[in-house]
Amino acid sequence: MTKEQVEIYEYCKKHLEELEIESKNSTFKRQKYGCGTGSPTITFNLERINQDMYSEIFEAVNKAKNSIQKIIDEL
Repeated sequence: MTKEQVEIYEYCKKHLEELEIESKNSTFKRQKYGCGTGSPTITFNLERINQDMYSEIFEAVNKAKNSIQKIIDEL
């Protein structure tokens, strides 16, 4: 493993251990993201939400444009 991979592994291992300890002592469970938890990272989730919103906005603009074009064509 490279030095960078070792650092990432050690960070993730420490992070997961802290989450495990915290979850044992906490009434409210904290969501685990990334670092080998099987959950997607927060960044991935935010990018997906952003892309979904952009797609919906783009579709709405296209529908509005088509509606306006139909009205113009009828005139």
